[in-house]
Amino acid sequence: MEDQIKLTSKYSFKKRDIYYFSRRVPQDLQQHYKRARIVTSLNTKSIKEATTAIKLINNQLEQLWFQLRTKELTNNYSGLICNAG
Repeated sequence: MEDQIKLTSKYSFKKRDIYYFSRRVPQDLQQHYKRARIVTSLNTKSIKEATTAIKLINNQLEQLWFQLRTKELTNNYSGLICNAG
């Protein structure tokens, strides 16, 4: 339960008893976003449901950000790759 509260408090806030997800976009990826913070309603009053949704959204963002960083890294070093043949 303590981990549930830590995760929920780290990436969420409550407004009119509804939980919202909120997370800052990392500085190196902000050019891909219109705003520096991602905020979305979780459409729930339940801390249990909010925690589940936060874990899901957070994991999806981490995967997306990894892909964006990998793509940028590949683009930065593409000039070093020599095509054989």
